[in-house]
Amino acid sequence: MIFLRQAIEIQTTNSYEYQTIRIPKGMRINIVRSMLVERAEMGSWILDRVRIYPDGRHLVTLRRRIIKPQLSLAN
Repeated sequence: MIFLRQAIEIQTTNSYEYQTIRIPKGMRINIVRSMLVERAEMGSWILDRVRIYPDGRHLVTLRRRIIKPQLSLAN
């Protein structure tokens, strides 16, 4: 993909994991759309927020719920 590794940041809270993607000015919309669809289908990410800056940059925030497995004792 065209995106640089350092342009993607992942943060976690107790119940959600957030991924922030910085999209530079001039990136084609169909490339961005396909990248976001791929992340949604493969990684279970949901679009949380999109910021569009006056100079043309985009800041996209995706989120997904953290599923914590529960151990059970079977008798």
